[in-house]
Amino acid sequence: MRAILFSLVSEALGADFGDGDRVFSSGAVREDNLPASPFAVVRFGPVTPGMGIVRQAQPTIWIHSKGADYGVIDDALQSIYGRLHGAEHVPEQGGSAELIRAEWQSDSDDLFDPGFRTITKNSLYRLTGTGA
Repeated sequence: MRAILFSLVSEALGADFGDGDRVFSSGAVREDNLPASPFAVVRFGPVTPGMGIVRQAQPTIWIHSKGADYGVIDDALQSIYGRLHGAEHVPEQGGSAELIRAEWQSDSDDLFDPGFRTITKNSLYRLTGTGA
């Protein structure tokens, strides 16, 4: 499911995020070498087993910006919501995983990340699917 999630987030953010070049896994962005702004960080949260090969995951998608305008972040989260929420039966390209269903759970308040020195917000989703 991880590869499917990254693909859907990259598609949703498009050229404004370098066509996926500024979408990172958690831990891949360092405070001393930040990517161009804005950028996204995907934290693939806890995975719980379901029936058979089906499992659920709760990823958090963070949008960071060096600017002062949360509108850029809100627009990015809305684009992700439009692509991800309600997505059903999305197969992994060249793989065996399938996203059965994605559901939006919540958005955070407006935040500031003191390590990255960026404004930020995040969205939490619940994914049901197969594969890693």
